[in-house]
Amino acid sequence: MSTRSKKDIVDAIAEKRGVTKKAAGEALDMVLGAIGEELKDGHDVQLHGFGNFTVKHTEERPGRNPRTGETVTVRAKTKVSFKQAKGCWRTDPRHPSPTRKGAPAHGCWWRPSRFRRHRCPSRPRPAVEADSSSSHGTFAPSPTSSTRRWTTSQSGWRWPSTTAS
Repeated sequence: MSTRSKKDIVDAIAEKRGVTKKAAGEALDMVLGAIGEELKDGHDVQLHGFGNFTVKHTEERPGRNPRTGETVTVRAKTKVSFKQAKGCWRTDPRHPSPTRKGAPAHGCWWRPSRFRRHRCPSRPRPAVEADSSSSHGTFAPSPTSSTRRWTTSQSGWRWPSTTAS
């Protein structure tokens, strides 16, 4: 992934919209200038589908010089932070999303809860078939499955029988 400059963005706008690079540059300058003015006035800027620019104020506070250990005063600051919108990076549904650390290879971006074990909805489920002898949801391993799985029945949790029926 490479870094793009303002010139690259102007070139892309000019090419897509069929306008001159000068007109595209002026339009981009107007948009960025308007965002900058709103942030200077202390207002947050929300661009739907792109992200939020927020102004954060930090108060003056005591700090410590790590080299000498003396106490110093850290000045009050005003910072601008940006938080991208959820779908900002995925603008064209025809192109696959970039892979991210921990994302499955088949392209599912479903994310489970931190505290519960879940399976991605689009992944195939393990081979398990329902046993019709009980109405309590007893599950038995399929004939192709070589692993033993716990089952539930009226009497509670048990191992499935190993005898073939």
